[in-house]
Amino acid sequence: MRTLTLTALLSSLLVACGGGSSNAQQASEAPGADAPAKEAPAADEGTRSDISVDELKRRLQADPSIQVVDVRTKGEWRAGHIPTATLVPVQELSVDHPDFQGIDKSKPVYFICKSGSRSSRAADMMAAEGYDVVNVEGGMTEWLRKRYPFAIE
Repeated sequence: MRTLTLTALLSSLLVACGGGSSNAQQASEAPGADAPAKEAPAADEGTRSDISVDELKRRLQADPSIQVVDVRTKGEWRAGHIPTATLVPVQELSVDHPDFQGIDKSKPVYFICKSGSRSSRAADMMAAEGYDVVNVEGGMTEWLRKRYPFAIE
């Protein structure tokens, strides 16, 4: 009896001091209840994924017309690039860049650089513009290390 009375007293004090709440209040005060709802991705935002150079090579063998954009500098490009790639340095990358205007937005765009860092940034930029993009991890360093086909200019 004494325990029941003490429990009732503590419950009353908690409610009176704002430390306790009704079920309705608890539901509205649940963790995250005050947090803004997460926004869904914009309808025109593209998708992004990452693949290895091995996977890129397989995809190029299956479909040589896939869109590969090399975002390295012109000097890096001249030292060796994927034969079917288009050069658009990351510093110049935009949907308005003359060499990017030929990219078909309805098809995935594969971005490659030296190691995968700049191409990752480029992929994020173009996904925000509504393109479905694929970052090639390992970049041309890995591509050349594996002695995959390349062209020199």
